[in-house]
Amino acid sequence: AVEGWARLLDRAPDRAGAAARELERLAAAPGDEGTEAVRLLSRARLLAGDPEGACAAAVELLRRRPVEVEEVRRLHRAVLERHPASREAVEGVASASVTAGDPGGAVEAALHDLRQHPERRRDLGRFLQNLRSLFGRSAAVPLAQAEFVFLPLDLLDDASDALEAALALDPALHGKVLLLAELVLTRDPRSARGTRVKGRALAAAGRVDEAVAAFRALADLDGRLRADALAGLDGILEDGPSHALAQFHRACLLRELGRPAEAAAQAAALASVLRPGDPLEYRTLLLLADAGEALADFDGALEALRRAAAHHPREAGLLPRIRSNMAARMAARQAELRGRADAARPGGAGLELAEVLLDGGEGRAALSAVGPRPEGGEPLGRWHLLRGRAFLALGDAGAALDELEAAVAVKGLDEARPGTGREAIFFLGIAHLLVGEPMKATRRLEQVARAAPDHRRVREVLDRIYDEDRRKVDRPLALTADLESLPRPRAETSRG
Repeated sequence: AVEGWARLLDRAPDRAGAAARELERLAAAPGDEGTEAVRLLSRARLLAGDPEGACAAAVELLRRRPVEVEEVRRLHRAVLERHPASREAVEGVASASVTAGDPGGAVEAALHDLRQHPERRRDLGRFLQNLRSLFGRSAAVPLAQAEFVFLPLDLLDDASDALEAALALDPALHGKVLLLAELVLTRDPRSARGTRVKGRALAAAGRVDEAVAAFRALADLDGRLRADALAGLDGILEDGPSHALAQFHRACLLRELGRPAEAAAQAAALASVLRPGDPLEYRTLLLLADAGEALADFDGALEALRRAAAHHPREAGLLPRIRSNMAARMAARQAELRGRADAARPGGAGLELAEVLLDGGEGRAALSAVGPRPEGGEPLGRWHLLRGRAFLALGDAGAALDELEAAVAVKGLDEARPGTGREAIFFLGIAHLLVGEPMKATRRLEQVARAAPDHRRVREVLDRIYDEDRRKVDRPLALTADLESLPRPRAETSRG
């Protein structure tokens, strides 16, 4: 009977109403016969203009025979072709697709319903969220959420998160993800999440330079996402370890994240392969110096700065940077000395601290740092020497002269050996020079020069004194020569 009604429907679709009534009776039969009647009943009801009844028959077929899920989907889709606005057909396709394990088919049905009924967007959102909980490995679902729910509702962060989830599940979707990420950034150019997903999509597409720029922009937009930017750069370097710009920004991010040792290692590796004179080499060497200073490796930092100066001699910012290195070195040394237990003890770490302060031009601080007066010997001589140097730095040559003469008078000091004695005599000569006693100054400086012929500073000061003495002699000699060159007046003769 079922086969007969099937042939009738093929030849006379206008008899579908009568066929449906008879097939409803046959569908009540038990076993496969009744099931086949249900299958044909869906078709008959559709031809008779009853889409709801057709969908109900398809649902009954799935209940009776779950293995027929693809046939049920076909029946529901046939209803949608004739009745695009049928909610029952949409739900039928979606439900059958979920049963078949095809989330893409369910998404397609839901989007069809949205095109017919735009006011159901929030219903679509709830459906897609439920679908995502069922099919966590499907990229189609979060992609649909981003495009058709979150972006239209201006939920930009949710859209970005959904796009990231889709890209992580299927990197081949990078083109679509990038397009939607650009839409997010069009609406909010400062969206950190939009920038992050853009960088990841660009990396998946192999557009490495643009991806690096996006990850750098991400770190600049939101410092809390520096770790995410670093992870993005790590992913790029896994695929292409030699990409110089990615290495440089990775080192920068490590430094910003408070990981100077790793930053220094990355910068050193990059600097070793960059061509001298390359602008990126200059930036890398500065970064290497900064990381070295953070690790208290001031010598290594200075070496990086000297290398930068050798390869980039026209860079005007290097000299202040080298001065900054020296200042940081002194500050670290001062902090170390101030923290020592013997800093306030006579002849203790205070003397070393005063010397460091004097090297930095801090005369007044040095006077305070030397601490109490030691009992005698080399510590006492050094105490007077440092105080004399401090007074020289402050412009008080008279007080400096008193302190330095006291230093030289301390027993046990020897100008023949490097150290306090020799330095005290040298600075005493300077003090004599500043108070207008050049002869005493020369005698003291020559005393040091005899003991240490290679003492550069002594030679420089003595040369200056000798030059001045020569000028004093040369000026009257030159005047005498000029007078002798003048024509002599004729002697007058008397007449008469």
